[in-house]
Amino acid sequence: MKRKIYIALCAVLLAAPATARALDWEVKDVTHTITATVGENSFTMDGEEIPLPKDMEVYKKDGYVMLPAEPLLDLLEKDVKSQWYREEGGPITALAGVTILQFDTEKNEMYRNGSKVELSGSLEILRGEIFLPLRGWRAALEGYGYAAGAMTWDSRTQTASFQFSGQELERKKLPEHIPAGKGAEPEYILKPTQKYERITNMGDGYFSAEIGSVSTKEDILDSAGKVIQTYESGVHAYYLGENRFMVRDYNNREDKVADENGETIFSMEGSYMEPFSEGLAEVSLGNGAGFGFVDVNGEMVIPAKFGETEPFSEGLAAVCPQTLMSGEPNYWENWGYIDKSGKFVIPAKYEACKPFREGLAAVKSRGKWGYIDKTGREVIPPQFGWAGYFYDGMAFVQEKNAERSMSTWVIDKAGKKQEKKLNMKGNGLYYVYRDDPRLYTGVMRTEEIVEYTGGHAHLASYYDADGEISGERLEWFTKSAEGLMAFQDKATGKYGYVDEGYNWVIAPVFDHAEDFEDGYAVVYNKTKQGTATIDSEWGIIRRPENLPLQ
Repeated sequence: MKRKIYIALCAVLLAAPATARALDWEVKDVTHTITATVGENSFTMDGEEIPLPKDMEVYKKDGYVMLPAEPLLDLLEKDVKSQWYREEGGPITALAGVTILQFDTEKNEMYRNGSKVELSGSLEILRGEIFLPLRGWRAALEGYGYAAGAMTWDSRTQTASFQFSGQELERKKLPEHIPAGKGAEPEYILKPTQKYERITNMGDGYFSAEIGSVSTKEDILDSAGKVIQTYESGVHAYYLGENRFMVRDYNNREDKVADENGETIFSMEGSYMEPFSEGLAEVSLGNGAGFGFVDVNGEMVIPAKFGETEPFSEGLAAVCPQTLMSGEPNYWENWGYIDKSGKFVIPAKYEACKPFREGLAAVKSRGKWGYIDKTGREVIPPQFGWAGYFYDGMAFVQEKNAERSMSTWVIDKAGKKQEKKLNMKGNGLYYVYRDDPRLYTGVMRTEEIVEYTGGHAHLASYYDADGEISGERLEWFTKSAEGLMAFQDKATGKYGYVDEGYNWVIAPVFDHAEDFEDGYAVVYNKTKQGTATIDSEWGIIRRPENLPLQ
């Protein structure tokens, strides 16, 4: 569970369309008309003027109407900005979404994702821009999968035009919120200052404040904005919880765990350590010694003898006694739960185990997921293809049907299906992050790949116990923290904080506002001298008292 695998993706995959929300998008049949007039500094698509780069215009060469490639490509790939590259002596390459276009002016050839596009006329570089005949774009659009109509030419107005049709992903416009009221002035624990290049909320009222942009020093601040630790360049502190910090000296390759005053509690040389959970932290002593648990004083209360461990939750931790290198034939059936003395209270007999939530934990046996209680009793026998965490007595589960389709249900703690949420073909993707503050709040995410002309998109859907979450509710769910959400005032461009009813709670006076965590949020404002932006002022504000937590 803790092994990290790093996968290098090619540029095309990295530039793939961002995930969109399924409720807010739909695939529609469209027909577009492109019109270009010789001598103009723009062209039109569907009547909308598209400006060309400065000092450029539509022109004719050898009887063909010529247009620059970049603005046309950006129209086709609306969700991503095209990136252009040219190797010396080689073709010009454009990356846009899942599309790679190559233009070889010497050979007068154009390729889309490796397939040659038949050109009429010649490619040309003019003022650093690649121009191609409008007929070439018509052929390229057919390569995308569009149906392109015949080209028309008006010799009197020197205007060329053609139509192309296909399917595109269209976003539904959500209503804009205009927050009510004015909001209160922020309560600072650290007023905005140019002393720091960056401030990060570490949690529990501690903050990392970086000094300098090249040779960076670091101050650790407390909830009063007071400096309690200072580290020179090459030394960095990470918060572990329980008022303990991992201090990593990159210069001397030394690690230690310190208290809030920077005093060393114990050394971590050659070891690996996770943040504290319920007073204990997972550690590995390195050199294949395995994983165990230490307390806040560095005492190894549970020996480092396990191949894998997960954090404690509700008094128990999932562990695997063997390592990946053990060679044991039943490695994948070797997860169980220990208590804080290190004693197995639930035998290591499962393929996978999740943390306990509300007294139940999801476990995997013979390829199926079910739920056990803290005595190891199977409360809900293994039967699901996927199982989530319980929240307010309910959990999401998924089961396979015929023809690889998947049904998702909400179940209660007796395993009774309460409501069928959706049917999916293929396998949905579910994202659960241990460090996400929204974890265990009864929300499930699925993704569906939707194809359209020339590309595809990952459409996400979000569900709670009441069904699919609307776009308006989702904005609050994904962006709010501790009952407040950073929100930009459209009139001034400044950020403040609103409540769930979109009422200003903290007035919009910041150029940037981060989420609240443990009662505090980091903010900054840009500072100017004349017309030049020279710096940013970073500060820390306190969450208003008597505001309900959500």
